[in-house]
Amino acid sequence: METRRLITVLTAIGVAIVVAIGAIVIVTSLGGSDGSSSGSSNGNDTGGVETPVLPARVSGELRLFGADPITLDPACASDASSATYIVEVFSGLVSFDKDLRIVPDIASSWDVSADQMVYTFHLRSNVLFHDASRRVTAGDFKFSMERALNPDTLSTVGEVYLDDIAGSDEFIKKQANSVSGIKVVDDNTLELTIKRPSAFFLQKLTYPTAYVVDQREAKDSTCFQGADWTRSPNGTGPFKLKEWTLGQRIILTANDGYYLDPKPALKQVTFLLSGGSPLTMYENDEIDITGVGINDIERIRDPNEPLNKEFTEAES
Repeated sequence: METRRLITVLTAIGVAIVVAIGAIVIVTSLGGSDGSSSGSSNGNDTGGVETPVLPARVSGELRLFGADPITLDPACASDASSATYIVEVFSGLVSFDKDLRIVPDIASSWDVSADQMVYTFHLRSNVLFHDASRRVTAGDFKFSMERALNPDTLSTVGEVYLDDIAGSDEFIKKQANSVSGIKVVDDNTLELTIKRPSAFFLQKLTYPTAYVVDQREAKDSTCFQGADWTRSPNGTGPFKLKEWTLGQRIILTANDGYYLDPKPALKQVTFLLSGGSPLTMYENDEIDITGVGINDIERIRDPNEPLNKEFTEAES
């Protein structure tokens, strides 16, 4: 079996993890890639705590340790744990590449006015919501951004990331029924006018707050009420949410209709949300990659340690 390398088997997940954690030390697994591993505990003493029985592995699956997200609503995400999953299930106008450069996403391209205050985004025509019922239009982005800015949504991050847009102040104060700086030219074209030239406006649009959501399911929800739709969201990202069992696991499956190339290289990504030490879980073949903490780093760096052959050290 080939050694797993996180950067080669993930699409957007790799970038999200790098952005969230920065400099990391990782262990990569030599096993489990062919679906032959059961993923169950090896019977080590767990101090009397019963270890949940894990589902059998599937071919093309990657297993990771994860944290329970606070929310999977892009308008409400204010923590890295939530964003880790949201960036796989949802998507926005622009994104980062592996070198953290701004690249097109749902927008295939954009134009900027001479005064650097009007951004015109040209949307791809092949972006479908996960259920394939309809394509994403500029109107969906207007709804999503205004929902994040609407004080009734109770988002703590909407204003932080979208306040550059002209008319956002009046909308937040309920002095206007819509954000004047968000204009739907047609289904394929979205125009965003900002208050003043900004060198980092596009960077702010990479945050989940600016992602598109299906207004048919998110229309009447807030960050604290009506969020049941996030248990099975109709997103646009490279992966679909198959399961979210609180305190146990999140399972993402590849979106075969994803609009960008390359398509997801994995069939499934399973995040285990419990189980104790990630390194112990890795040694038990429950997960395929993990960070190495300060208490274990010297042991793992020892050439005589069996895990040393599976160890990669990197800085960013």
